[in-house]
Amino acid sequence: MAVANQQWVVQIQASVQAMAPRTGASIYRVPEWIKRLSRNDAYGPRVVSLGPFHHGNPNLQHMEEHKTQAMQRLVHRSGKPFQRFFDAINGMMVTDGCFFLDTAWAVNHAMGGTGGGYTAGDPSDPRALLIWETIRMDVVAMENQLPLLALQKLETARRGGAAVSAGDVNQLVRKFLTVPLPKNINEPAPHPLGLLRKCFVSTTAANRSSPLEQKEWENTMPCALVLTEAGIDLKKSRTRKFTDVEFKDAALKGVTKSVLHVPLLRVRYDTEMFLLNMMAFERLHPGAGDEVTSYVSFMRNLINNTADVALLRSKGVLVHTFGSDKAVARLFNNIYSGGMSPYSKLHHVQRKVSAHCERRWNKWRAGFVQSYLSNPWVFISLVAAIILVLATLLQTVYTIIPFYHNRS
Repeated sequence: MAVANQQWVVQIQASVQAMAPRTGASIYRVPEWIKRLSRNDAYGPRVVSLGPFHHGNPNLQHMEEHKTQAMQRLVHRSGKPFQRFFDAINGMMVTDGCFFLDTAWAVNHAMGGTGGGYTAGDPSDPRALLIWETIRMDVVAMENQLPLLALQKLETARRGGAAVSAGDVNQLVRKFLTVPLPKNINEPAPHPLGLLRKCFVSTTAANRSSPLEQKEWENTMPCALVLTEAGIDLKKSRTRKFTDVEFKDAALKGVTKSVLHVPLLRVRYDTEMFLLNMMAFERLHPGAGDEVTSYVSFMRNLINNTADVALLRSKGVLVHTFGSDKAVARLFNNIYSGGMSPYSKLHHVQRKVSAHCERRWNKWRAGFVQSYLSNPWVFISLVAAIILVLATLLQTVYTIIPFYHNRS
């Protein structure tokens, strides 16, 4: 019995050690419960495997030859021996890292009009493959990440040992992802997905609300159309950061009006995939924050139907390349964010907006607009009714006045 108990203790100790958190881990397999929330195909590669999780996937083998060719091109162009690249990261993911650096270099140069150095018909040219946009999406898939530290070491080897900063690598990745946002992000990021998130959020203390400010959890907010009916004007924020949302009074043409500032959002074919992966990173990485998750919750509340999308477009807050506003509304209606932290800055904004809409005058105004001004025929009927009442009143007045005049 004592031996059995001792073995049981050893097994428990081993299981506890196995459960110990991995220090420095930032690349995760996305669990099924997250995949079932929205799209289960958004978190893995479509054409090319990068990193450890999907290496050897038979559905991605057609790109292995192109990865090897890209590595050979990068090494040849550098004029340095391959061993230097291999030793830089101890052989780990050297092919994947060189493939990314070569593809990023080629795409960035092609955008600059130099063709990326590829000859016509080169089978390793990502443009010839007609899939480089898909590769760009694969680069930010949660399960397909490359450590930026590895890319930094490989880029240092390519330059012959010249110092390469985290900011240099961030610039290279940012250009490859075609993110027209901050160019001066010099802080290290764990991988391209983490860098993408840094481009869209600000993690300053101003983005968190004090617990003392939170009286109740306000997880919802009226949609954009109702907000404008309640007297709230929608304006584009100064930046495109998801955290740049403000609700305050402002003087517009001499009149004080409540204004909700919202960052411009460009909705493209890859927007849903980008948002889902940034939210997955926030859920899985300790200390990552919840700014993207809060923003998606905020936009889900703001967009209820096609009319809200059309209104946001008219205000310059949203542009899209979809065929219809309905498709954009469907995107935000279907994407699941799981709610908003009560300590989020956007939660505080939602509380202020909801409080504004709950005031009696604003509720009456919103109800009046919704009932009588949303439909032109209803509005015409209302005007006709008012004219009829005024005409009847005038007729009554003109009938009574002679009577009193004769008596006097």
